[in-house]
Amino acid sequence: GLFDENIAMGIDWELWLRLSMEYDFYHIDESLLYYRLWEGQMSHKWKKRYEWAEYIMNQFLERYPDALTKKAINIAWADTYTNRGNLYLINDKNKTAALEDYHRALSHQWHFLPAWKSIIKMYLPFLRRRTSLQE
Repeated sequence: GLFDENIAMGIDWELWLRLSMEYDFYHIDESLLYYRLWEGQMSHKWKKRYEWAEYIMNQFLERYPDALTKKAINIAWADTYTNRGNLYLINDKNKTAALEDYHRALSHQWHFLPAWKSIIKMYLPFLRRRTSLQE
């Protein structure tokens, strides 16, 4: 389940979200640190990471219902589902799961361009083969 040995997934992101409600953040457009990659890190467990992302996002929205506009919330969900759909396609070669997530993304924002681009990329090889067979 979600609350097993991976309970620490996303805790830092949840902390940054809470801090953003109390303090201003500034963007510095330069690298200030190095990111260490290792086998056990959360980015290798992408399905669990997205489960936690949904949980954290829902918790944040419950706790701070007026923090974001409806448009910003819809963009965040559309982006989350599009990215997860892309990972289903790339990592698992699961077109059905990818399409389900692209549909979820578009249900939050029907004109979300990254979702449409992902759908087109997924079908482009099929369309190219079909066109070349017809010639």
